[in-house]
Amino acid sequence: MTKPLLAFLPLLFLAACSSAPKKTVQTKPEAPPRTLIFPYGSYQHLVHVAVKNPKNKGPSQMDFQGAFTFTGEQISLIALSGFGTTVFRVDENVQTSEVKVQTYVPALEKYEPRIRGYYAILRDVLTTPLAGTPAKAKILARTESGFPSEIEVPGDTGPIRARLGGYDENDIPKSVLITHPDFELDVKVQGYEI
Repeated sequence: MTKPLLAFLPLLFLAACSSAPKKTVQTKPEAPPRTLIFPYGSYQHLVHVAVKNPKNKGPSQMDFQGAFTFTGEQISLIALSGFGTTVFRVDENVQTSEVKVQTYVPALEKYEPRIRGYYAILRDVLTTPLAGTPAKAKILARTESGFPSEIEVPGDTGPIRARLGGYDENDIPKSVLITHPDFELDVKVQGYEI
């Protein structure tokens, strides 16, 4: 009985690791006029985190899939393992600025402050307005079409830069590379519904 089970586990692992999410794009014709780099909606993404500071204990590299949902009232960020299970979840009430972090892997509980820090930076980048003077972010460069291509947000150790890697046919950034003195966060947009 154990031999079939042992043979099945590597196959399950390979299937989970090799199944990349398909890009899905759905736009609603009745969507309100766009005011943010990432308009209100739901986004699926692949994320790579590389920790640069050797003094930090814990994993130096981490890859996961995720989902980001943004409405005028709520922001939710969910990190998924290769098997599609929830690793951690961050929810913010936009009106009260209350942030809740839930970890579903016991080993990550001690890294909750780090998850909060990554989320705060990511939130400031993803919620940057297209026009006007952003409250927290500073737009350093724009594309020929006028969309932001490089942003700077304040951080605990100085300014943090975010580079937006091109825009798709709906003017949604394809990727965001956030460079911090202690880590690099590379986010690739895989699909969205706006």
